Amino acid sequence: MGTERTWHPQPPARRSATSIDIRMFARGTARGVAPKARIATYKVARKFRNTPITDVVAAIDAAVKDGVDIISLSIGYYDM
Repeated sequence: MGTERTWHPQPPARRSATSIDIRMFARGTARGVAPKARIATYKVARKFRNTPITDVVAAIDAAVKDGVDIISLSIGYYDM
């Protein structure tokens, strides 16, 4: 895996489903359930689906250390 911080939060344009929400927060127009919530993104996948489970576990550990309260994993692949 590399150093402890080899993953970095992705810029809003690189986030798939959250990019619209991020823009709403940036403009200050979002209102609702968790107004002080923030999104922390940890990218751990490598190319060609060969990401070791230890990298996923390390990202979870880092998120917990960073004080993240809710962790949602989206893991999957498709054949091309």
